[in-house]
Amino acid sequence: MSAPSTSLACLEIRSIARGYQILNLLSENSQLEILEASAVDAQRFLILVEGEQARLAKAVDEVTRRAQHQVLDFEFLPVPPPALKQAIYSLQQVELKEALLVVETDTASRILSCAQLLLNEHNLTLVEIKVGRGLRGQGLGFFTGKNTDALNGKAAVEALLKGMNRGGAAEVISEPTAKFKSYFNLSGD
Repeated sequence: MSAPSTSLACLEIRSIARGYQILNLLSENSQLEILEASAVDAQRFLILVEGEQARLAKAVDEVTRRAQHQVLDFEFLPVPPPALKQAIYSLQQVELKEALLVVETDTASRILSCAQLLLNEHNLTLVEIKVGRGLRGQGLGFFTGKNTDALNGKAAVEALLKGMNRGGAAEVISEPTAKFKSYFNLSGD
């Protein structure tokens, strides 16, 4: 029998005080791992948590039920793409290819939705995901691949965000220059 899959959830709470209360509720379950919990804006608290799919789904359901009016946004990824967690923490080094797709969303949860879509359906490679402090609760993602895949991914992200009634922007940088690419080379090579 294979091990249960690890799922990922992002919860954005409209109140910092309520966010800490929800963090405590999630912390009561020793099977869940809190990856990040912090105030990201004057009235927004972000929680990234992972755990076995059924346990995490139940916990997210409980939180959204108990604090429904305080939950600004949330995303539950039952089977997140393997590169996603590494990209959130800038752990992977990815060489920029023919094009770079930059996606900005109005919530951290939505960038996870976009990342899953782009990785699973548009043949793009994840460079980095930024959520949390310094972005005022927004999400930012960088994806690379062929120009046609990036353009198709841009259209898909715009349709996804529009369908969810969420704000955001997506831009494709075709054939980035060597100097531009060096900005993404964290190793200094």
